[in-house]
Parts: sequence; structure tokens; C-alpha cells
Amino acid sequence: MTSRSSGGGWESRGRLGARVHALLVELRYIDLVIETYGENTPLGSDPTATMVLEIGWTYPYRHQIVRPIIAIGDQSRDRVAAELQALLDAATRWGEGVMDAFWTGITELEAPPVEALGQAAVSLAGTTSRILLGVEADRDHLLTDVGRWEGESADSFEAFVTEIGRAKTAQVWLADKIAVQLAATVAIANLARESVVNLLERMIAELDQQLAKRANQGAEYQRELTETLLVLGGATSGLVGGGAGVALSVVLSLIDMSLDASPASDTVDVVVTRAVEAADTLDDVRRQILRNADDQLDSIRTDHVDRIAPDLVASGTSLVSPRPDLADGAPAQEEFFHDTGTLQDY
Repeated sequence: MTSRSSGGGWESRGRLGARVHALLVELRYIDLVIETYGENTPLGSDPTATMVLEIGWTYPYRHQIVRPIIAIGDQSRDRVAAELQALLDAATRWGEGVMDAFWTGITELEAPPVEALGQAAVSLAGTTSRILLGVEADRDHLLTDVGRWEGESADSFEAFVTEIGRAKTAQVWLADKIAVQLAATVAIANLARESVVNLLERMIAELDQQLAKRANQGAEYQRELTETLLVLGGATSGLVGGGAGVALSVVLSLIDMSLDASPASDTVDVVVTRAVEAADTLDDVRRQILRNADDQLDSIRTDHVDRIAPDLVASGTSLVSPRPDLADGAPAQEEFFHDTGTLQDY
């Protein structure tokens, strides 16, 4: 199968899950019938000893069982009908339990406000480059205007303005880092969600195939092995990086990432032969999807988020612009002086 979901995306999960539920119940019901009454039995020499059970509804088929001649009759058929209803009820309860556990198990994928996080990342990444360019232009213009100014005050002023520029550069660097991490979180959530949809679509196909095989050939298909590769979201940390000027392109790439474009997607074998095995596979793959997402988030946190503070300290740059001395009030007249030469120099 292709890795891109064809079922309408994350919004289709309810519809797809309902179909998986229905097919699971049907397959479990048929499996219980076969376990209870035995495999499909060819018509014997005495047809009065053979009872035909109409089971299955996606692909209905006639399942034949042998009963003693004395047992054949309306009373026996009524008893078998009651037994079949009990088996269907058991299959229904079992299917509800399987799907309740599945939906509960992906609750954490419902929580992230993916759209809002993506919008925040794009807005933040797009704003930082404009801030940086504006600060640099204002600084260069200001220093050019006072280019003939010399002396201690001129040197102090230039150092002050330069520190403002460095602080703004550090702020932009930090904002870019946050934007990319937000986008990476969006990518991880989207890949996990797409993986869930892929899983539901693949389960529908495999369950449908098993039902068709039973209807056509009978119980022997319980033992047939069906393996299909399912693509799951892999690592996104390799795309997390960049800085001022490139953060926006990285953010957009991460937000729009699908399994088709993921650099390290994983694959698993989907094995469906019986309903119980299908339920186990559904749960196992669901757990792997969540493990993948958790591992990726841990990697982003360890390799990038946790490095922000140490990297900032190592650079020796402050996020806070320097505070001018005049901010605390005008100095005393005798303390306000500068060594700039004479007024005629201006």
C-alpha cells in the first residue's frame, strides 16, 4: 500500500474505526461459530444429518455441520439459532471492548492543538527575520549618522548600540528555535495521526479479505498467513535545525510533512488471520505508533530544547538589551561630561 492515507485524513478516523469494529465483530462471530460447531463439513451420504448455518453478512456463506439424525428438526434448529445469537452477542461485546481500548489508547493524539501550534510556528518564524533585518538596519543607520563622533562617550554609545544588536540577534535565534520545535511537534503529531489512519485502512482491507476467504473456502483460511507492510511515522529530528533566515522554510517543511516525505519512516508487518489475532495486531501497532511519537519528542527535547540555555550561556550573549545609565535618572551636572573634542568638530 502507499504510505499516504487515502481515507480522508485524521478526520476520517471515526468512520474508519466504525468499519473496523463491524468487520472485527463479524469475523469474531464466524470464528466462534467454527470453534463451536467445527469446520465446514461436506454434505454426507445422509443429508438429513446435515444442518446448514447461514453465517456472515459482508460475504454470506453456508456453513455445514453434521448432527445426529434424531437431532434434526425444528426444536434442534431453534436451539442452534439461540446458540448462534449468543455467539453473536459475545462477538459484539468482544468487539466493543477491543475498539474502546483502541480509542482510549490514542487519546493523547487527540489533545495537541496541531493547527494552532502550526500557526504559531509560522507566525513566529516569519516575524523573526523582519525583526532582525530592522534592528540591523537601524543600528547601521544610527552608527553612520554619528560617525564623526569621537571620544569616550562615542565609544560607549557604539558599544551600547552594538550590545542592543547582539541581544536582538539572540532573541531572534531563540524565537527561531522555538518556532522550529513547535513545527517539529506538529510534524510528530501529524505523522502519528496519519499512521493511525493507515492502520485503520489496512485493518479494513485485511479483515475484508479474511471474510471473503472464509465465505469462499471455509475455515481452512484461519491458518493462512497474511502479511502486509504498514508504514508508520519515523524520526523528524534530522530536519530540525536552521537559524535566522531559514527557520521559516524548515517550519513549513515540517508542518506539511507526510509519511511520503518522512526521512525515516518505519514499517511493520500486519498479520491478520483470525479476529483475536487482528485485535492483537491493532493494539500492538497502536502502541508502536505512540512509542515512535514519544521517542521523537524525547529526541527533540534532549537534542534541541534542552540545549537552548547551555548554548546561550556558552555564546556569552544576553537576551536582554543593556540598560542605559540615564534610565535611572539624569546624573549630577558635574558627572555629566564627555570627551569629544570641540563643538567646531561637528
